[in-house]
Amino acid sequence: MCDDSVGVPYWQAPEVRYGSYDAMKVDVWSLGATVWEVAETEPPFERTGEMEERWPPLSRPAMYSRQFHDFLLACSEPAESRPTPKQLVKVGYVVSYSSSAFTNVTVAWIHCQRVWSTSDHPNFVTVHGH
Repeated sequence: MCDDSVGVPYWQAPEVRYGSYDAMKVDVWSLGATVWEVAETEPPFERTGEMEERWPPLSRPAMYSRQFHDFLLACSEPAESRPTPKQLVKVGYVVSYSSSAFTNVTVAWIHCQRVWSTSDHPNFVTVHGH
């Protein structure tokens, strides 16, 4: 267990603010926060500046699959029930794409890019030449 405070608050698991924590479960929270950010194009608590125990709802939830929502929910569970990285790779969203953690994050990013590019997502930015 760790007890030092590290990380940027937007991606920092709640338990880091309160004392000892499991660094691997904190990483799961941070991964989920990063995926949430990719979906919303801003960090989870940027609008309010208030760090909560759970992320705010996605602004356009219907754009994403049930498995995507389940993945985010699993990553934002309280520390006691949040999956470890080994458990997280068994979540349906991750399993449906690949067993490689790097590939799964990449697939999540690609999924969001496809959703944004085929919709009128307010924060979608096209990078020309890439």
